[in-house]
Amino acid sequence: MRLAAEAHPLDRRVVITALGLAQILAWGTSFYFPAVFSEPIVAETGWSLGFVVGGTSIGLLTAGLISPQVGRMIDAHGGRPVLLASSLFYAAGLALVGFSYALPVYLLAWVLIGLGMGTGLYDAVFAALGRMYGSEARGPITNLTLFGGFASTICWPLSAFMIEHVGWRGACFIYAALHLLVMLPLQVSVVRAPRKPEVKHSGPDLSGETSRIHNETVIFALLAVVLSIAAGIGSIVVVHLLIFLQARGVDFATAVSLGTIFGPAQVGARSAKPKMFEQLQEHFLDDIFGDFRGEAERADVATQTRCTLVEESQHILLRRRNGLDSVSKKARRQRDAGGR
Repeated sequence: MRLAAEAHPLDRRVVITALGLAQILAWGTSFYFPAVFSEPIVAETGWSLGFVVGGTSIGLLTAGLISPQVGRMIDAHGGRPVLLASSLFYAAGLALVGFSYALPVYLLAWVLIGLGMGTGLYDAVFAALGRMYGSEARGPITNLTLFGGFASTICWPLSAFMIEHVGWRGACFIYAALHLLVMLPLQVSVVRAPRKPEVKHSGPDLSGETSRIHNETVIFALLAVVLSIAAGIGSIVVVHLLIFLQARGVDFATAVSLGTIFGPAQVGARSAKPKMFEQLQEHFLDDIFGDFRGEAERADVATQTRCTLVEESQHILLRRRNGLDSVSKKARRQRDAGGR
């Protein structure tokens, strides 16, 4: 029965909708969590705001450290066991936050949430979709990010509502139950193990051979710095957005309402990104790199000309050498004939 179900894959719209709902909850209970929860946590416990918000940094660090292992697990076993583990980690971490009456326990809870982030946010789900759909995964991945963009729009007002009625601890328990009872079975049901491709031995195995990029270490370091700076700025704004607004005298309800605009702004930017990049390439990048392209083309023509000259020189030298060899052989035969 299981084989029959996996032989007929689900409609991609169903898969992306289910994973998209899980992404909304995952982002809303991790990356966007402190924006609403930090103030009531600080007010009740007296902990430093820096430590409360710093839990997010612990979660992100944990997620980054386990990412290579998560990728290998998805490559070997598919996305289902990894996403199952993500829901369990999220549920355990959020429940522990609700039970935290000491700061070290709270920070430990963020380690568990970080494990859930590393196994359940975009990186892991993108890899799972790539494992499922191969080269056709680009469309599902793009659509999934549109769902994730609404995480703050949905979870910030929902969190504020629950905190007002059941307290921040009760809200953590409700979110933990949603991960365990709703998102876990939902993700496991739509992420199915991909069929193993047939192995064809048509030649020597070159899978172990990899080509290195020139200055690969430098490029990697620069890319890491740029992405870290961009992510750091984005994290500071998103995590502290409601805190900034309230510090300027905006009441909590209005701050949450203003914060919900962030989600549609993300989705709009992501929807317009492909077209914007085409326009950018057409009107800006081509102008910048046009001169470089022309220089490259001229250099290529010059290189081809030099190669042609070298080849002609080689042919001339070869013909001359053959002519000298012929003259030498003729003189040798005449000498041998005269000696006889």
